[in-house]
Amino acid sequence: MIRRMCGVFVLVCLTALTAFAQSGAQAGVIRDYVGVINQTYHPDIVSYIEKFKAEFERQGNTDAIRGVDRFLEGPFGTGFVYVAPNGDNFIITNNHVIAQSYSLSVTFEKVGGEQTRYDGLTIVATDEEIDIAILAFPGGQKPFQNGLTISTGLVDEGTDVFSAGFPSLGGKPVYQFGRGIVSNASVRIPKDDTGDELSGPYIQHTAQVDAGNSGGPLLIAQAGAPAGYAVLAINTLGAYGRQAANYSIPGSTAMEYINAALNPQPVNEREALETRLNAFIAEMNVPRAVYKDIAKYLSYVCVAENTEYAISELEDRRSSNRMVWNDIIETFNNYPVNGMRLAVAWVMENSMRSSSGIIRISLGDVREISSGEYEVTFTVNGNAVESRWVKEYGIWRINTFGSVAAGNKSLLAEKERQRRREDALFTDYSLMLQGGYTQVFERGAAINAAIRFGNRSSLYSIKAVFNGSSFWQAELGWGFFLPIRLTNFAVMPLFGLGFGAMKSGTYISNFGNDESDIRVGVSVEAGLLLTTAKIRGLFFSAIYQHNFYMNFGPDRLSGTKDPRPDKNYLLFSAGYAF
Repeated sequence: MIRRMCGVFVLVCLTALTAFAQSGAQAGVIRDYVGVINQTYHPDIVSYIEKFKAEFERQGNTDAIRGVDRFLEGPFGTGFVYVAPNGDNFIITNNHVIAQSYSLSVTFEKVGGEQTRYDGLTIVATDEEIDIAILAFPGGQKPFQNGLTISTGLVDEGTDVFSAGFPSLGGKPVYQFGRGIVSNASVRIPKDDTGDELSGPYIQHTAQVDAGNSGGPLLIAQAGAPAGYAVLAINTLGAYGRQAANYSIPGSTAMEYINAALNPQPVNEREALETRLNAFIAEMNVPRAVYKDIAKYLSYVCVAENTEYAISELEDRRSSNRMVWNDIIETFNNYPVNGMRLAVAWVMENSMRSSSGIIRISLGDVREISSGEYEVTFTVNGNAVESRWVKEYGIWRINTFGSVAAGNKSLLAEKERQRRREDALFTDYSLMLQGGYTQVFERGAAINAAIRFGNRSSLYSIKAVFNGSSFWQAELGWGFFLPIRLTNFAVMPLFGLGFGAMKSGTYISNFGNDESDIRVGVSVEAGLLLTTAKIRGLFFSAIYQHNFYMNFGPDRLSGTKDPRPDKNYLLFSAGYAF
């Protein structure tokens, strides 16, 4: 009995070792059919992000520079080879792997490190809802005789499955072959935190899936299939907060989409566009913010060409749109292109809202410009707004909208000119130095000087008027000014109160001596300050000051008290402000 059991044990071990050796060899062949997909960004996005890099270089922030460089290398994911019955070669991946692309490539890497790269992949079809995309090799190339077989059968929970792909390691794609089991053969998961809408079905499994695995195959062993495996599903999602809970698009769902995409039925494109337009209108006519709804209708070109202007507009208005600003910037920090998309969508929403905050939109004319491009007129709050829609990756999207999302670089240039003018048109003063000519009524010319400090809401001053030894005045004051900014200059009404002392001459006392006529009192001033964008900080002023100063000594001639206000004047000054 013991000998027999030992024989069975040896047989089992040999069988397992043989199966393991076969599995290892076949697993090594799998990587011949699995590639890393790289994408590059639109030149406008690259140009915009490089401005951040230049600023980080100026600051010496090496960590941020590395982050920018990593972003500019472009995101990557995984795809696998599928060969159609007629021999045409395709790459299957996720939509989100290629959704931000300006150009695409795929690289295959053998065990020894030898690489083969194909640039200029074209997008045959893609679907945002299913999250699947079909890519073709450049020029219709057919480098593969066979691809991976996609299984459409059902699978039992507990079945061994294998993941293959290029997850990130140190920011670089590194091939990985993982193993797990099916933990839920068919599951639907919430689309967002509310849990009201579900997506799927998916196959849930425990095979290793990390960032970069998206679009790669989830495999099951299958005799007779290339490399001994078939694609059970396409790896798509991983769950946060759950251990080893990964989700993949079933092969049956993938094959249904692939067959339909590669064998398309005749479609009335105008009807398809109008269906899309009506869906867009329905999402605009709701009593809430809609920029997240707009974002999914924007073409990649629309986002790229309008990003810099949109974020500039958002930054200018962030004080009045703090929640939107925080939302978009948080998205930008985690997924820059998604943040850019939201910013362009916000600018569009802002342009559509009336002064009362309402969006009323309806469809006007729809005119075909060329194959795959239509000009669409909307009526927005009673105004006609022109837009262009293009078929991008098989989906109708907005390419231009009105004047705010038309890729018009002159808008940004004008905005930069305006920003420079506003910066040069300096009105937020904390310190002002001024001096000039004073016309003292009933006396004549004098000079004046003042130091003002504070801000517009609270402006303090030390000022003096001087006309030889016979007349001077010194005051402490408080006031404010209100800038009225025009294109190249600003007018600033100024108002203030003062308290001080004045010498307005001498008088002969009852004892026959010359005595100084010193008065104390208050004053009121009102006038205008003028500044220009030509010379930042330079300003001119014209101020009338009315003094309420009383003489409590005898009049210089009669020796009696003189209760009259004295020496009101006009001040004409020039100054510089900081």
